[in-house]
Amino acid sequence: MKNSVLKRRFWLVMVLAFSTLLVSVLVYANLGSYDEIRITDSEIGSGFSNDDSSQELGTEPEGHKQSSESVEGSIGETSEKSDSDVASLRVPIVNPATTVHQIESDYYSDKEYQFDGVNDREVRDASVRDFSAYTPPTNTNLKKTVLGFAPYWVIDSYSQYFQMDKLSVLAYFSVACFPDGSLVKVCVGGQSSCGDKSGWEGWNSQIMRNIISEAHANGTKVVMTIKNFDKPSIEQLIANPAAIDRLADNIIYEMEAKNTDGVNIDFEYIGTASSTNRLRFAGFVDEIADRVHAARPGSHVSVDILATSGINPLLYDVNALGKTSVDHIMVMSYDFHSTSYFSGKMAGPESPLYGAQYWYNVSRSMNDIAALTRGYKILMGVPYYGLEFPVSGSTWPYKNATVIADGAISTYGNVVDSKYDAWHNSSTIQWDSGEKLTWYRYRWPDPSGGPEYWQGYYDDPNSLGAKYDFVNAKNLGGIGIWALGYDRSRTELWRTIRDKFSMEPFIVTFNEGVSSSRQNQIHSSLGGIVQRSIGERSFLVKPQNKTSEDLIEDYRGISEVAEADFGIYHSMN
Repeated sequence: MKNSVLKRRFWLVMVLAFSTLLVSVLVYANLGSYDEIRITDSEIGSGFSNDDSSQELGTEPEGHKQSSESVEGSIGETSEKSDSDVASLRVPIVNPATTVHQIESDYYSDKEYQFDGVNDREVRDASVRDFSAYTPPTNTNLKKTVLGFAPYWVIDSYSQYFQMDKLSVLAYFSVACFPDGSLVKVCVGGQSSCGDKSGWEGWNSQIMRNIISEAHANGTKVVMTIKNFDKPSIEQLIANPAAIDRLADNIIYEMEAKNTDGVNIDFEYIGTASSTNRLRFAGFVDEIADRVHAARPGSHVSVDILATSGINPLLYDVNALGKTSVDHIMVMSYDFHSTSYFSGKMAGPESPLYGAQYWYNVSRSMNDIAALTRGYKILMGVPYYGLEFPVSGSTWPYKNATVIADGAISTYGNVVDSKYDAWHNSSTIQWDSGEKLTWYRYRWPDPSGGPEYWQGYYDDPNSLGAKYDFVNAKNLGGIGIWALGYDRSRTELWRTIRDKFSMEPFIVTFNEGVSSSRQNQIHSSLGGIVQRSIGERSFLVKPQNKTSEDLIEDYRGISEVAEADFGIYHSMN
């Protein structure tokens, strides 16, 4: 996180596969030595506006991209990528507009992962094959859907910290698919390692089997995220009924093999789409959802869409998708700000809930999308990562300072790592109560004298709590987290989920002398359901409608109540 400007960058080699793109892609030197890519408006589709004058903050060059020149080297650590690393990227990057899902997928694609117990030919138990015997896991302790993406690059090291009782759905990320509907299981280019191969092996690993067992024990569904980030491949697949049928067969086959509970569809098609392709994509999603639900009633099917889908003619026709049998539409409501430098750029958050100075923000995205479909189908994507920028000294004291070079992506766990306390502490962290925004500023490498000036923006319990309040107030379906494990072993983000969405049981203890009839009256008036007694004056209580945290506060407001708390059921530590 705290590396110098030069150490935070790595070269990005952009190979253009089609000569027609050369007309729309301009390459120019950034700061004399780092390449920057510009693209036309027609290629923009993530958290970017088609109005150049309002692009991010300040004035961005036409169709500026999300930079992937500075990303995390390993979870929680920002590192530099060498030229040789970049040269070994599995697939040439034709389209420079991208999302954080794609940036991180590309980054981790050339790293070697060794998963224990890989077995993609699992024996199918007769009881598992009989889908009529399937009972879908259900987490009754959550009032909203909480979906968490679990990338293959985190499961081996960080899945031990997943608090399954705070998740409705764990979406393994990811298994790629070909345009004919078959799954990608090996490196297409002949490499010994690649992201698609690692994704497949992670899905078939022993650690993933352990995750599935633990999730099910807590009532959490597990789904495979099926991925396709290639526009021609997506167009071919959704236009081919046989390919759609084959993909549905493969998804159901994997559900049967792993005893899992559905699918998340992450087809990231950057840029505007024809009306034909928009119609085809909605039909494709509906067909997959129908097939999966028929195979396992009560299973989960969700589709990921870009944050500007409510205002731009992207592949994702929100109105049409809302009418399909898909359970949830997961909005990638991040990528609103890029890490790349351009003249006049201002530092800013990757996922601002509010803020009129930003060309677009999360609240506007949610409102625009909710106007086109039923709110309960919408999941607000929330980032467990942030952005950092080197800025000018004269603007450094103020939010949205002037950026002077490329920035970096940093996970929540890295931002709050105690080894950076000299730079990230109560004196450097700022809270904007109007925008519900957390940001910080620091000098590097000397926290007192620099010479460099930096600003960072990330989501913490305060800003995430504000987003979860928005979800509750607007009656949206819930949230989608990118990504589990990015908080490492920290527990405060799990506590925020508990505080805003949990309906888990807690213990209520009455004062001595309070009659049974009065106790029952208090339970009834507050909406507490007594599950069982614990001792003479204590009871295990579950909320009927409110969150546990809100109902605890209600109980504490009653004079006859000695204490209300999670007690031994307080699993957050």
